[in-house]
Amino acid sequence: MPNMDHSELLNGLMPSEKDGYAWVGLPPPETIDDEHPFAPAAADPKPTPQAMGDNDVDVESIVYINLEKEIPADLQKRLRDLEENLRISGQWLSIKAGILTQRKMNEGQLPRGDELDDKLRRAAYRAKVIEAYMTQNVPWIEPYATDIRKNNINVRKAELHLELLKIVIQGITVPLKVHAKLEAILKKVADGIKAGSQSSSQKQLYSILLSVYKYDERLHAVVPAVRTVYFTIQQDVKKYVLGKSSIEWAQFQLGFVQHDYHFQETVWSGVKEETIKYLKELGVKVIRETPDVPVD
Repeated sequence: MPNMDHSELLNGLMPSEKDGYAWVGLPPPETIDDEHPFAPAAADPKPTPQAMGDNDVDVESIVYINLEKEIPADLQKRLRDLEENLRISGQWLSIKAGILTQRKMNEGQLPRGDELDDKLRRAAYRAKVIEAYMTQNVPWIEPYATDIRKNNINVRKAELHLELLKIVIQGITVPLKVHAKLEAILKKVADGIKAGSQSSSQKQLYSILLSVYKYDERLHAVVPAVRTVYFTIQQDVKKYVLGKSSIEWAQFQLGFVQHDYHFQETVWSGVKEETIKYLKELGVKVIRETPDVPVD
């Protein structure tokens, strides 16, 4: 029978410290010197759909999720405004990842093909760029907590998304009826992980960005927060015979770095128009709508 899950913790590390990333098997975020974050540079290539990963739904490595927590009716407009701000921020991040991926493709450091290995390499690089930007280059996002952990998980292959869900919402109270909606989103990620692990030797990297909107009853206000989970995962499939039936289990080795951030609206208000102008000048449509998961 499969063993119980095993988890190891590494606490007290700041996001910039590389030892924690190496400990869980993740490449550390590279230093990105972005001198013109809101102005298209002449040297920046326009990212193609291939560089953006728009058609790589089978190996999607970057997932954006909105989680709304019981927001009163009179604050719904405020909620919509905050969601728009974080959606624009997400578009900016996605395009930055696409630009750097395209640059590596043009330099021959990333493949242009559509084989699974090619997609996985580009997807892993985009996840790595998102982690680098979030920890170094997004001035309106302020980190306040970091959790670095590696887990050995034994589960039925079909239940991997449930383990991902536990990690993503750790410490966040979510009603049971909302779990099904979150599960559906993370199941797509889990299916891509399993397909990649079975068909490719490429290291898989993923980044999940969760925007959480909580209601502060004392202030009668919507409080936004952002969580990122940057992780890598490998699987070892085994079959166990129970009576007359054979059940396929997999041992997943999962290492992740989780950051929690405050959204600094004052800083954001000073760059929002620049960001919108930047997106329009690039003329790139990011084909990633943020799934809304209302908590009602």
